[in-house]
Amino acid sequence: MDSVNNLSSHTLTQAEHELLSLGLSFIPTNNKLPITCIQTAMERLTRALKLKDFFGDGGKFDPTAFKHKFMEPSEWTPKKGDISESTYTIIQKN
Repeated sequence: MDSVNNLSSHTLTQAEHELLSLGLSFIPTNNKLPITCIQTAMERLTRALKLKDFFGDGGKFDPTAFKHKFMEPSEWTPKKGDISESTYTIIQKN
């Protein structure tokens, strides 16, 4: 029994027919892990944790207080000795 009923004028290829015959409950999955995306996200998270620990979260942010608003974003990251031991331990676990 053919489970695909083509109502269009397009002639289905064998691959299209096989794919449609999998049914509406078929969900394609991605079997590849984007390692570079994961590494980039981990690096950004690590830097964010270090900066949060180094500068703290005290005080209010005032965007009008900056003289040089159009500067390149900084890539500076605090070194191990500049952050607390607890933050360093959390970073090392990952």
